[in-house]
Amino acid sequence: MKIFMFVLFICVFSSTNARNNCRKEIRKLSYNKIISCHRSTLPVIFWGNANDLKDCENYARQKSGLGFNFSPPEVRNLNTGYTFTCQVLGCPEIAKSSTLIEDVGFDYYSAYGNWKSTENATCISSVGLFSLLTDVNNYTKSIDSCQKIGAEIADVTSELRTKELSRIVNDTLNSWYKTAYVGLDDIKQEGHFVTSFGMMLSCSTFRAWAPGHPIFDTINHDCVVLDDIKFWRVVDCRRKFAVLCEFFPEKPQQKDLDICNKITQKAKRRKCLKQQKHMANTMKNLTRAEQCAIQNAFYDTDTENNNI
Repeated sequence: MKIFMFVLFICVFSSTNARNNCRKEIRKLSYNKIISCHRSTLPVIFWGNANDLKDCENYARQKSGLGFNFSPPEVRNLNTGYTFTCQVLGCPEIAKSSTLIEDVGFDYYSAYGNWKSTENATCISSVGLFSLLTDVNNYTKSIDSCQKIGAEIADVTSELRTKELSRIVNDTLNSWYKTAYVGLDDIKQEGHFVTSFGMMLSCSTFRAWAPGHPIFDTINHDCVVLDDIKFWRVVDCRRKFAVLCEFFPEKPQQKDLDICNKITQKAKRRKCLKQQKHMANTMKNLTRAEQCAIQNAFYDTDTENNNI
């Protein structure tokens, strides 16, 4: 009886300790203005009326939006045909495209501001931006490959992530054995799987193990791949596979927004900075439509010069 009670105590203690280590990480996305006087025409997942920018940000965050269009109070009379001032987007713009249009009544905001790193990314609505690197490498080099593009090896610990990332594997890879490394391994402690973001798998209720998996007590079989039929499989970390990468939300790089700093000739750069200062003073006295016309001209020149 005493032995039973001791074992029960150990089990309860271990379970409680594990739960204590499963801190609920609530993602609090930060949004940045990408461009004024523009509106994204990507699918809107929620509409709402926001009194100010902070209200719209909070609404977008609550609805798991990765970007949003916001109509500032001072220009709402220009929103012909639109009754909602906050339009939440499931996916952000990943580069300048035909879906980002001029609209004096809106400004466009996004959690993913670095278009140069995400221009070839695939969006999973309300989840994030991902990229499948098809060059095969072992697990360690696969992690390095993701980090070189400003990403991390992808988390698969939800049904939606596993389903959609498996679809990307199926649609992208041409080999008969379609699999890619994902961010899940038990390298540090056998049987205790941890994601690339440091969360223990035991903190999640979702599992997608293939029949016969996970494999334990096999040398170097500590890494996980996702296949094209939505299964996780444990593999030898030395084997070479493609890899699924997940991009971090990121602010726009200042150099993407600053035209003058891209000019190498000092005299021309000084002239540009002087013109910018004059323009800033002039802009204060212009109407919204006039401000947009000037901003759009600079924006178009900037993006064309940098192939964004």
